[in-house]
Order: sequence, then structure tokens, then C-alpha cells
Amino acid sequence: MKIGINMHSHAVGGSKLALREQLDLFTNVGFDCVELMPDSLNLIRNGILDKRGCSSVLDILSSYDFLYTTHAPLKANLANASLVRISEGIIKACIGFSVLINARILVLHAGFVVPSDKFSIFTRPLAGALMALIDSMRRCAEYASNSGISIGIENGELGATHLFKGIDSLLDVVEAIDMDNVGVALDIGHLYLTANYYGFDLLEATEKALTHMIHAHLSDNFGKFDPLSPYEKDLPYGYGDLHLPIGLGNVPYKDILELIKPVYKGVYILDIDPEYKDFYPLALKNLKELLEGS
Repeated sequence: MKIGINMHSHAVGGSKLALREQLDLFTNVGFDCVELMPDSLNLIRNGILDKRGCSSVLDILSSYDFLYTTHAPLKANLANASLVRISEGIIKACIGFSVLINARILVLHAGFVVPSDKFSIFTRPLAGALMALIDSMRRCAEYASNSGISIGIENGELGATHLFKGIDSLLDVVEAIDMDNVGVALDIGHLYLTANYYGFDLLEATEKALTHMIHAHLSDNFGKFDPLSPYEKDLPYGYGDLHLPIGLGNVPYKDILELIKPVYKGVYILDIDPEYKDFYPLALKNLKELLEGS
């Protein structure tokens, strides 16, 4: 059982000093793994990996005894035909970075489509977006497989442009891609929000996801969002994808983990907003107790 922590881009901002500070903090808390975003370290420029910049980052990372996973830039969009070329370049740069740091999992957001009532010139029919995603994911997965890297596609949250707010459509696409190194990166915080809003069964969806689950993101929230501001995070009102430490929201982690533990043997990444860094030790303690319990 390995428990890791995400390194948010705004906690680093391209600074090598901030990178060291974050890694020192994670060491002191006792995490086993760190999830890195190469774009937060300014290592991807116009779709190309900056290998010289990687060298200085590798010098820092080699001083620490962490496992690493990677996360692609949030705006990488394989579902948009006009962005596929640059997005594939970005994903391949992330794969190259993953090879350098010996990361075996790369997390990728599925992409997004623009709603028909906004910027209609860029709108793409959903079926077309899904085909673009499937085709480009196959190419990226084939490239990744040459280096022993698996790609986990993350289920989306409630933003209007997000694909795969539920699990069924994500599983359909993973099965259509039909590559051994492509699976589901299950974001439980996202799943709780979408289950509450759309009314599907959270535990049933979790159980379905297990068939292709290769990675896990865990954070807490209250299962609420403001439909007028779907990307808004409002802690006083309890709205949004708050990325709270486990135990500070309402996600029923005990029930969820009882389903996951017997099947899933990968890393658990605590996807916590760094403004709650004082709660890192508590989040780690809470998750360990849940995973070690009967």
C-alpha cells in the first residue's frame, strides 16, 4: 500500500526552490509517492519537452526517496480535432518526462467540448469528439507502451465542458481504445459530486470502475455545486470540487474503500489543495486507518 500526494502547479510555479520546499514537506509528513505535473515546472514549451530543464529537476528529485507518478497539463485536449496535434505533442512530452523519473502512471483528463451556446464555431458534436479522443489516445498509448507507461483517463467533474462526468461513458471509451496500458484514473471526489448531482449510485459506479481502474485520486467535498458557477469553489457554502483533506467533507470513504481495497493494488494519491497543507498529516493518518481497517 503506497500513499502519495499531488504537487499542485500553483504551489511550485516553475521554481526549483519551491520544488525542494514541497518535497521536503512531503518527506516530513511521510508520503511514499508524489504526483508531478511537468508543466508546473515549465518543462514543456510549445508541445516539446525541455530536456535541459529536466536535467536540473532530476538532480533535485534524485535527492528524495519517492515513487513518482505524473499528471498531464489540465488543458491538454485530445477530444478537439483542431488541438490534437499540439495535445499529442504535450502528452508525448509528459511520457518522456515520466521515463526520466521512472514514473509508470500518467494521468490524463479526457478533454472537453465547448457547449453549443458558446463559441459555436469551435463546437464539435460529442460523437466526433469521442472519436477524436479514441484515435489520439491509441496513438499516445502505443507511444507510452514502448516505455512501459500506462495512461489513466480521469473521470470529470461538473463543469459544462467536461467529458465523462459519470463512469459508464468513460468505461465505454476505455474499452473502445482497447489498449492494455489504458485504464481509469478514478477521482473519487469528482465521482461523489457527479453522483449527487445526476442521481446515480456512487458505490455502484465505483464497483464498475474497478474493472479498469489503474490509479486513484482521493479528496473530500460536500457533494454540492452551484449550477451557475460550476467551476467555483466556495468553502463556506460547501460548493464545488474543494480538494479537501479526507475527513473534512462528506465523501463516504469507508464504504468506497471497502469496495476498492480487495481489487485495487496501485498508489492512492491524495489530491489536496495546498492551502490545506497543515492538514496533510491528518489526511495521511485518516487514509491509512481506512486502508488498514477491516
